[in-house]
Amino acid sequence: MSFVNLIPSELLGEIFRACIAIQEKPTILPNTAPLHLTHVCGHWRTVAISMSILWMNLNITISYRVPIPALPLLRLWVDRSRLQPLTVSVEADDFLSLPLHSIKRVKQTLNFLSSTSARWKTVAFALPGNHRLLRGIIPAHGAPILERLMLTVHACENKEIDDINFLLQNAPSLRHFSWESRASWGSWDTVYEGRLHALQAPYQVLTSLVLNTWCAFETAYLILRQCHKLNSLELLHFGGEAITDFSPYPTIRTELTSLTLYQHVPNGGLGSLFHILICPKLKRFSLTMGWPGNWAQSQFNSFILRSMCPLQVLFLEFTCIAEDQLIQCLRHSSSSLKELHVHECTDDIFVTDRLLETLTYLPTIRELVCPGLEVLYMTRPFDSTDGALARMLHSRTVQVAAGTTFCARLKQLDVYIKGCPAKNKVDLQYLKKLDDSKAS
Repeated sequence: MSFVNLIPSELLGEIFRACIAIQEKPTILPNTAPLHLTHVCGHWRTVAISMSILWMNLNITISYRVPIPALPLLRLWVDRSRLQPLTVSVEADDFLSLPLHSIKRVKQTLNFLSSTSARWKTVAFALPGNHRLLRGIIPAHGAPILERLMLTVHACENKEIDDINFLLQNAPSLRHFSWESRASWGSWDTVYEGRLHALQAPYQVLTSLVLNTWCAFETAYLILRQCHKLNSLELLHFGGEAITDFSPYPTIRTELTSLTLYQHVPNGGLGSLFHILICPKLKRFSLTMGWPGNWAQSQFNSFILRSMCPLQVLFLEFTCIAEDQLIQCLRHSSSSLKELHVHECTDDIFVTDRLLETLTYLPTIRELVCPGLEVLYMTRPFDSTDGALARMLHSRTVQVAAGTTFCARLKQLDVYIKGCPAKNKVDLQYLKKLDDSKAS
């Protein structure tokens, strides 16, 4: 008898669960788990079929490279999941063009998935609008236990928006909503093409919102006014011009703990957003610029100061933030900050002695900036005195006494002296020493 057959069913079941977990998105195919597990032997088949939790993920890819699962196989998969809440994912290539016979088969598959909507808990649809595929999967009776809905819809029509709104209005348990939309390749559209103005999401009860489409200040403001319970917000294509008259836009006090912003080209709309927001519970802030340029750095610092938030993670990517503005921000969030990420792509924004001295721990100093800092990632040109970086890193790693309550020890560190200036030999040697100690 094989040793494998001696494994108790309970332990074998846990191994099967781990097998499913390591697959990023297991597709419904005969050669993937869990279906593949039922073809090994009778014992494995019995255990796999008895575990309904193995069959609760329905991941379907629509492309030229991956075959669409046959309808009988899909029914078998759903039957074996029994009464488990379902995680449904349907992903098609952007702006996909399919032959007529494939479209018919896809629509049959989507119609079947629609019939399981009473058990949807997490749903992610990424569908092109050019074949009206979305209309086939929107259920006629809503989704009563749906908690997370992620929609990526390109070039959708008004009738498809109506169907989406029906689902949004008939999902009473919905708390996370993600929307991505654009009209064509390489475009991030206008606010109207992004269809945000037409969506009727239940913003009042959402705790997490992701908008990966063009969103101007006015639209963001109208949405935020409705978000009374929102903890996490991601505006991944925020834009628009600055507002000069704020009288129609009273300040919004939010419950946000995480705020992520992306601007392809810096513009005045970002400063307007900072002007009207107060986030007293904010713990994580992330800002990425797709293109270097001037942005509302002083308004950003005013926003952090005005919010008086317990900021723990600060992530700034390609922002070209001035050193004095960065230092000011660090002082505003000094008592709570644990992670600092600053990454730049230009060669004209430098780290100087001033920032390094601000972060250097000295036992005699009374007001250390960011005493709780544990994670530091910095990719930025250096124009500092040779050894200043080494002294700061040494003070935060070796010099800090273990267990001190005054200053935390850096646990994660990645500092890259962009351009590797030859004059900073001491700093480079110290960084190499740290890398060698990590490797050992």
